Amino acid sequence: MGYRASNGRLLREVLRTHPDREQILQRALKPGVLEGMQKLEQANPLPEIQLASLEGKLPEPQLVSVATFAIWSEQDDFLWEAQIKESSKYVTAAWRYETVAKAGHWFMLEQPEKTNRLLLDWLVKHS
Repeated sequence: MGYRASNGRLLREVLRTHPDREQILQRALKPGVLEGMQKLEQANPLPEIQLASLEGKLPEPQLVSVATFAIWSEQDDFLWEAQIKESSKYVTAAWRYETVAKAGHWFMLEQPEKTNRLLLDWLVKHS
């Protein structure tokens, strides 16, 4: 499996900014732990999607008809703000977008109070 290869090199890179990186790596690299992730990846064929995109053969995206709340952190090193903001064009229901300042990809760990406040406010209005 790719995440275990070279003593977890890919997983180490994916988790490079995670505050509990070493603890997660110790657990994740044990046999039997990453099989669920492998099944998730098999269900989401990223190489095939990328190839279809390059060839201009992506299917039309399906619209989301449920209220959607997007949170992006300004120091995220995996997602771009445009990816999040542009997602709104695929949502036909209520849409809200918020930015968490001074946080990276793991903003829910870096700014838990702000993240929980945002989520609770959204859930109160949309549950």
